[in-house]
Amino acid sequence: MIRQETLDELWDFSDPKGSEQRLRAADTNRFALPADRSELATQIARALGMQGRHEEALDLLGRIDDGGEPVVLVRLLVERGRVLLAAGRAEEAMPLFEDAAHLAAESGLDYLAADAMQMAAASDPYAAAEWAESGLAVVARSSDPLVQRWAPGFHLLLGRAMEDVGEDEAAAEQFRLAGEADGGSGR
Repeated sequence: MIRQETLDELWDFSDPKGSEQRLRAADTNRFALPADRSELATQIARALGMQGRHEEALDLLGRIDDGGEPVVLVRLLVERGRVLLAAGRAEEAMPLFEDAAHLAAESGLDYLAADAMQMAAASDPYAAAEWAESGLAVVARSSDPLVQRWAPGFHLLLGRAMEDVGEDEAAAEQFRLAGEADGGSGR
């Protein structure tokens, strides 16, 4: 399994083309294990999807062998869902995010569980509160600082969902918690 910090070093979300190039260049002996190479390929597909190259991304994802590795399967599900969502196919993406969230949680992959839950919440406004609450439960049980980074987003999603149904005080509390979880930076 590739450490998330290692993947983060290869990503610049404001430059998906540059990220694709870095990810492709990293596909060397540094990631010699088949599962690592497959995991890296999911990120290349993500970069392609962010460039609007949806069919190319889906084709690449379809050729990746998960090798029975939960981390690879979860990343395949999440990235396929992201590409479908970006292509305007939210109804096809949502079940992938749900499956990824459940598999990641069952496999102890808290960072990926939170990622999948964030995507599920963002994809289905009617279920956003439930997914945000599930995501906050993952954050609460984890001591991993990378998992903790998801807290502000979940609080914001929950706050927006509460605001949408007129629960303004509860929403304000979630927005306050989002600011606290974000270190008060308001990003």
